[in-house]
Amino acid sequence: SPLETSCDSEFFRWYLARYFKQAGQVTVDGLQAALTELSQTVAGSYSVVGFIKGLGLFAFRDPWGLRPLKLGVRKDETTGEMATAFASESTALTYLNFDVCDSVAPGELVVVTNDGQQARRRFADAHPQHCMFEWVYFARVESQLEDLSVYQARFNLGVALGKTVKAAMDEPPDVIVPIPETSRIAAIAMAESLGIPYREVLIKNRYVNRTFILENQAARLKAIGRKLYPVADAIKGKRVLLVDDSIVRGNTAHRIADMIRACGAKALYLASTCPPIKFPCYYGIDFPLKDELVAGHRDLAEITEALGVDQVIYQSMEGLREALGNKPLCTACLDGNYPTDISDGQLMSAYRSKQRNDDLSTHLTGVAT
Repeated sequence: SPLETSCDSEFFRWYLARYFKQAGQVTVDGLQAALTELSQTVAGSYSVVGFIKGLGLFAFRDPWGLRPLKLGVRKDETTGEMATAFASESTALTYLNFDVCDSVAPGELVVVTNDGQQARRRFADAHPQHCMFEWVYFARVESQLEDLSVYQARFNLGVALGKTVKAAMDEPPDVIVPIPETSRIAAIAMAESLGIPYREVLIKNRYVNRTFILENQAARLKAIGRKLYPVADAIKGKRVLLVDDSIVRGNTAHRIADMIRACGAKALYLASTCPPIKFPCYYGIDFPLKDELVAGHRDLAEITEALGVDQVIYQSMEGLREALGNKPLCTACLDGNYPTDISDGQLMSAYRSKQRNDDLSTHLTGVAT
């Protein structure tokens, strides 16, 4: 293999190096042509930033715009020189005092040459399908994605979910409780819209990372136990409505349900700002296996039983789309409608499944000995 590492980004470096070696020179036109050719071969999500000696800084984004990519500029107050930077989220740029200009468009190449000139070229037709999970969970709440702030999106999701909760529940809960951190804004919006007290009674250990993105099930379950601590006095005898941004594998929700039950809650409900996640993601979010998803093969009653709560209430697809401004979205993990061919993704999923089973077998063998 011409690739030297397991990093997927190395493929782009190898492809461009081969193209320019054959072309005999490196130019903006040549980079555009190389990416046009590449886009006809590679189907998936990519937001790439790189540097080519003799040319300059470049960035490009897949034709579907599945992942975000922002462009920012900053003027040096002493020299007057302009600096350019790219980042997935606007906050990364503003923290470094860059002015956020706009997004790199789906199927667009941006080149900043060594002499400071900027060139923007279209290398593929745009078919926007922005990943809804960026607003729901992945992005920082102070970020701005595709002209919609993450804060506002999550607030909208909470208001929309509140309508569904009101229609679905026979008796309102005593308190609305967010599962930290991502669901906080939505839970506040829901509590305000329903006139129900909002209480933060799950205290987060700030030194534990996001459990969703940990490598394996054992690590996720271990981290959840160290991540959150309930305030028992504020829970005992209450009808508690937990709000989470999404329910993927169900690990966090199930463990928290056990904690809340142990504190003496009178009843326990769970509301998700995202509709049921039923299908794998092949575009960079870490759930490539359908069997891992709590909603992958279960109906609502079975999900409720699996999570150990009295009722599960999901956001509707209509509520999700309206909350996100009716933007063109990738909702493949919700409805199975993938924007690209997923043959390679399915091969990767099978490989990942075998890899995890091998890791589990090795772990169990080590425990046994």
